[in-house]
Amino acid sequence: MQPRFAWSLFLSIGVSLLMLSVLIHAFSSTSAEFLPRLARLLASANLLFIALYVVAGFAQNSLRALRYQMILKTGEDNIPGFFHIFTVTLTRSMFVDLLPARLGELTFVAMLNRGYRVGAGNCLSALSLSFLFDMIALGILLIALIFFQLFDGKYQPWMLGTLIAIFLFCLAAVAALFPLAGKIRSSLDALQAEQWKYLGKLVKLFNDTVEALRQAAQAGIVGKTLLLSLGVRICKYLGLYALFLGIVLPEFSDIDTSIGTALAALLSGEAGAALPVPAFMGFGSYEFGGSLALIALGANKTAALLIMLAIHLWSQGVDYTLGIAALLVFSWVTARRGREAAGMVKTAKKNRIAWVLTLAVLILGLGFFAYQLRGLKKLGSFTPPPPGHALEGTAPATGTALAEKKGFIVWSSNRFGNHDILKMTLPEREISRLTTHPHAEYYPRISPTGEAIVFARAHEVYVSQRNFVAWDVILLNLQSGEERIIAQNSTAPTWSKDGRSIRYQKNGNQVAEYFLATGKEHILAAAGKNIPVPADTELQTPSWSDERRMLATAMRAPMPTVFVIQPGKELLRLGEDSCEIFWGPDSAYLYHVGHDVGHDGKQTNVFKRIDPNTWKSEKWFDFPGEYSHEYFPKVDNTGKFLIYGASSGGHEHDQADYEIFVWAIGSPTGTAERMTFHTGNDNWPDMYLGNGGFDGKKPD
Repeated sequence: MQPRFAWSLFLSIGVSLLMLSVLIHAFSSTSAEFLPRLARLLASANLLFIALYVVAGFAQNSLRALRYQMILKTGEDNIPGFFHIFTVTLTRSMFVDLLPARLGELTFVAMLNRGYRVGAGNCLSALSLSFLFDMIALGILLIALIFFQLFDGKYQPWMLGTLIAIFLFCLAAVAALFPLAGKIRSSLDALQAEQWKYLGKLVKLFNDTVEALRQAAQAGIVGKTLLLSLGVRICKYLGLYALFLGIVLPEFSDIDTSIGTALAALLSGEAGAALPVPAFMGFGSYEFGGSLALIALGANKTAALLIMLAIHLWSQGVDYTLGIAALLVFSWVTARRGREAAGMVKTAKKNRIAWVLTLAVLILGLGFFAYQLRGLKKLGSFTPPPPGHALEGTAPATGTALAEKKGFIVWSSNRFGNHDILKMTLPEREISRLTTHPHAEYYPRISPTGEAIVFARAHEVYVSQRNFVAWDVILLNLQSGEERIIAQNSTAPTWSKDGRSIRYQKNGNQVAEYFLATGKEHILAAAGKNIPVPADTELQTPSWSDERRMLATAMRAPMPTVFVIQPGKELLRLGEDSCEIFWGPDSAYLYHVGHDVGHDGKQTNVFKRIDPNTWKSEKWFDFPGEYSHEYFPKVDNTGKFLIYGASSGGHEHDQADYEIFVWAIGSPTGTAERMTFHTGNDNWPDMYLGNGGFDGKKPD
């Protein structure tokens, strides 16, 4: 492998990984809800439409290369063939938005000048004229779109403002490139000998550019250049329209996908990104212009931003993939042409410096990229699990601790498609659906009277349970079936002992209490305020003790760790590599999920119990059989049974094949009884024993 070729390869990989990592980090810092939605949108894109975008990209860059070649030939004869200009064009398309004010386009000049010895002034002339004709072609397409909107009844007045801005820009560009540049050239010629002695190279470059512009203007190629520019724009927007469909159709059924709506958004985004304003890779200006168009045409604000951002990310991904490939081909071709003769050989010292910097960028990029991927993995899956199928073994058992018990069980299951809240009656073990909402639901908790439940409902069809924000807490009356939204951006609800209030995790980093009688909310605890941890710390599965006025919660510090705290006082760390901590009945003890090396089951998970008087911890439960990956522990209302979920090895809470089990507290652990028999995902159970609340008593 040629040293220069290898250097280009590693540098390209390092820079690309760094840029991608920066983007992931930037967006993951904005909102716990936004990034999973964006990631799911990117992952669900229709690959057929992506392929059409790639084909349109090749067509667009081919026409762009033909236009460059035609303009360059008006200035000099030593012009490389189409293939060489095509590779340079693909690379230029990769770098065009990387630097502010489109300075990335200067790679086109550098590659042609240093790699093929094309005059720099001629290259600048071709770039300037191509950009001008791109804007003229954009204006023509805007005129066509405005007429289309007038006939379609969806005319947007701001489109006319965009057209006027492009028209004024083109007028200014024509004036600057021709009469004004010529006058400046004449002045420089007169002053060069005396006042521009040390800037002769810049003056020569400017003069060469103006001369190349003059020759192109006199070559009679205006019509051909305009036709090629229209072809470039048409291919570009056909490709982007395919990308638009590939992003919108799988996820947004309420978005208008007509070509008029799509082109309005795409043209507006392109108009914002094409103007020479500071923007990193066009991010910000492109989304702003396109989102405004979609919102004006009836789209939701968040949906509009997600769509335009997903289109931009997919297009940048494709463009950078093609651009890197073209850059590698360029490096290989120019290496064979002999850089020594072209004066491009670096000294040994400079080569060593270049290699050190390149390897540093590569290592930094790989490390940061791996770190961001690790962070994305913590967000859980972006797609729901398959619903699975029923298994044998659903008949009511006899001779067990639950055989004669009357009551019911609730839990979250995806066996009907997405996660719903299910109910199993006892002792009959008949299963029914309490909810049929299209959005995922989990974490049901039964009221002290057994008449109602609270649970969390996702903002989207599917949201990973690792996301603690994109949920609303819902109260469901089991007698009437009426629902009531208790809190937004909240999850992990629990009841107060008297059933008068509901506690829950709010915005990820707070614990709130909602009083049913008054409808008022009170913040019990908040990270960074009355809990001495960073403000962005997640307070997972919060459990509040009415008797002790203490909060039990799990946090990452940095591994999952369980704590208890009296708000405003110091944290008490109870166990590392632990999670899902809860107070037992009357706050007599705490129990949580932990790990134990000397365990009975085939997995390392166990349930541990903590004495709040001594804070001593002991292993409480570990099933000795196959299903020993235990999670979701919950003591029932009588305090005599522990209901939980367990898998035979899968871990992800809302993806793995968890089954529901019940254990009579104090009995041998091997007597825990399996309640569900289904290959789908069953999680977060709760159990109520008694008359089910149907004694006429109403919760407050």
